[in-house]
Amino acid sequence: MAPVPVNFNRLVRVLAIASIFIFNAVLAQERHLQRENVTPYRLLEQAQVPGVNENFLTPGVNYDLSLDSIDVVDGYYLAGDTVEPLFFISNLGSATSPQQVTVRFYLSTDTTIADNDLPLGAISIGSIAAGQSIGGIVPIPLPGPLDDGAYYLGAIISLEDKNTANNSNHDPLAINLDSSRTTGADLALLLADSPDGLLGPVMSWT
Repeated sequence: MAPVPVNFNRLVRVLAIASIFIFNAVLAQERHLQRENVTPYRLLEQAQVPGVNENFLTPGVNYDLSLDSIDVVDGYYLAGDTVEPLFFISNLGSATSPQQVTVRFYLSTDTTIADNDLPLGAISIGSIAAGQSIGGIVPIPLPGPLDDGAYYLGAIISLEDKNTANNSNHDPLAINLDSSRTTGADLALLLADSPDGLLGPVMSWT
């Protein structure tokens, strides 16, 4: 029986694709578990969004809301696509926060999230007891038209509390807008580059 020639380049490509599938499956499961225990929010109607300076200031305040993290599915997006940021907010102070606090979401071209960035919408969260945290998820449509490139999705808690330095995320999430893509599926593009596709032969018998 003749030896079996192996196309190592094709084999490496298939193994790389398989590792992508496994990595994405593990990541998706982790995100699913995270999102099971968070509160779903909806964006406020524009008329319901308070002005930026309406911040429920309380003299001698002892609550301290901190925007701990924001996460969203990595990848390429089109203007009009919906992203679903998963966020966590903690109260690091010694008093319960107000019953109504506005959290504003922004899209920025740099890593500094500020009120003059492109607004994506806002939500209203309830009070958080001292030492407690909340998790939430909110669907946000990406506006258009926007130039292709890297953007940063972040948020600001509109509240003059004990420490305003942690009211915005200092490590905003990078997302990419690419109008040349129709699905954002990098894997489909990778498969299209393969002469035999994912299911093509990686070994040949003679």
